[in-house]
Amino acid sequence: MDLQAFKQKYQALPRGEFDILVKNDKEFLNEVQELYKLYFGALNKSCGNCLHDAYIQLMTMKQNKVMETKKGELKFEVKAGTFVYDPVSLDSSQILTPASLFNIGNDLALRHIIHAKMDINKYFSVKPSEKQLKYMIAEYKSRVEGDSTELDAIKSAAKTKQDAEKKSKEAKAKKNAKVKADQEAKVKADKPEEEAK
Repeated sequence: MDLQAFKQKYQALPRGEFDILVKNDKEFLNEVQELYKLYFGALNKSCGNCLHDAYIQLMTMKQNKVMETKKGELKFEVKAGTFVYDPVSLDSSQILTPASLFNIGNDLALRHIIHAKMDINKYFSVKPSEKQLKYMIAEYKSRVEGDSTELDAIKSAAKTKQDAEKKSKEAKAKKNAKVKADQEAKVKADKPEEEAK
């Protein structure tokens, strides 16, 4: 079944009806799992709300333009069913769930990754590249925690690399200019000999 047909068939299920379908209708259960896997990756099944969260994500997918815009800004996507307490102070407003990540943004994911030292593959179906993640963590630590050592090191390394590339280009350009000048000088030197003949 495709997503559109699934949405039409199971539109606006109250939680009680959803629970009954999960227990009694294997076809429904398989459709939720397969569609979720198709669009978001493997489903986290470690909680009681995992399937319901997956159903909600499927039903609301691409319905709301604001959500699409917000999702475009998010570098992370939490797997359905994820529920991780705040690793810093057990602050209930910092619990990591798909909804809280959507509402709070990338900083919530970074807070959990930094302080819980979590395996991001276990909790996130979408994540930035390793290089981008390293920069985001350093930027977060600098902006939120006032620790700019990692960010400064990354920027310094980038500047060093940029300077080395610039010097390499300049050296190459100098070498090419010298070769060209030598060739021109040789052509000029050979011309008078040819004219003399």
